[in-house]
Amino acid sequence: MTVAVSCLAAASAAASADAGPRAAPLRPIVYVNGYATYSIRPDGTRWKQLNECYLGPLATNGRQIVGAFSGARLSPALALVPAQAELVNDCDNGPRDPSVLRYRLRPRGTQPSYWNTLAWARDGRRILGVGPFGTGGDQRGRIVVFDANGMGYRILDTSGLDGVRSSVTGAAWSAGGDRIVVGRVFKSSDCPEFVETKTVGAGCDRSELAVMHADGSGARSLYRPPQIEGSQVDDLPEGSGLHKLPSPIFTPFAWHGNRIYVTDGDQRNGTRIAVVGNDGTGFRYLTGRGSLSGSPALSPDGRHVALVWLPGCVTGSETTCGKSPSLYVMSSAGGPLRTVRVRQPLTSATCSRGSLPGRRTCIRTNIGFDRVAW
Repeated sequence: MTVAVSCLAAASAAASADAGPRAAPLRPIVYVNGYATYSIRPDGTRWKQLNECYLGPLATNGRQIVGAFSGARLSPALALVPAQAELVNDCDNGPRDPSVLRYRLRPRGTQPSYWNTLAWARDGRRILGVGPFGTGGDQRGRIVVFDANGMGYRILDTSGLDGVRSSVTGAAWSAGGDRIVVGRVFKSSDCPEFVETKTVGAGCDRSELAVMHADGSGARSLYRPPQIEGSQVDDLPEGSGLHKLPSPIFTPFAWHGNRIYVTDGDQRNGTRIAVVGNDGTGFRYLTGRGSLSGSPALSPDGRHVALVWLPGCVTGSETTCGKSPSLYVMSSAGGPLRTVRVRQPLTSATCSRGSLPGRRTCIRTNIGFDRVAW
């Protein structure tokens, strides 16, 4: 089996032309699969294996990668590893393994059960994370912010938005690092679908985007469209106008200039990538429906989005959809997806020269894509 990874020759050339003759090449994309962490340029060149760790989720500032170790013995431990050096370190040997101890990041505070979002601030010194805190019915996603050395750990509270308890789905830094956009789900008492389906409940599920200062203060709602709870759709009377309303779950993944990029995991339409202005206006979808693996990643210049994607697949099941996810790049303004294809043959000789010395498993270990960072 060989790797299917799209070339962006035309897009990269156009980007360089727009930026001028001295424009720096795009920073490599970092991705992981079940075997290791890799980097590759958007045009499919300069592929290399960075380490033997599955780090998911992960984020990079171009110099370092922060990611969550996988495995029951290490979760929710974090790693902070170089983004360019090729490291021979095996992350499967537990918390006492020298490789794990050498690169382990230890935030000074109560950590979530696991991490589902990690993001660097633009200054490259602060990290944002999202994960579930609590157990059972009290479990909910919350935001934490800390320095790259693990200090300054702070859990941000979103209940100040409107006094309603909510669970955070994801978050992203503003370009200046002074604000954070938050995706959250919560219970609302305004439930017209309950009236039509004759349902009795404590509240109906709603999703919105909110913005707060980096210290958690000044939270305000940014975008909350009319919506209905997905579990009620099939019970609505035929001809009900509520059938037209979406059942979104908004998860922001990037904020560049005045544009905020999010995924919408609508229960009926699969996952789509969308953009909205930082004033809450101009919401529009950039992709059709499909299934994402992990979160997309925006390029540092804000012009491209990298994603591990199953086009047209709503269920997210490779077996059901009859295909495997591939790595794609698209314009941040929308448009066609371009598959990133490795340009060099992944032979054992190539691995010895350009990846981990002496290893002869690159053809096997480079198969598949799971999560991506840029």
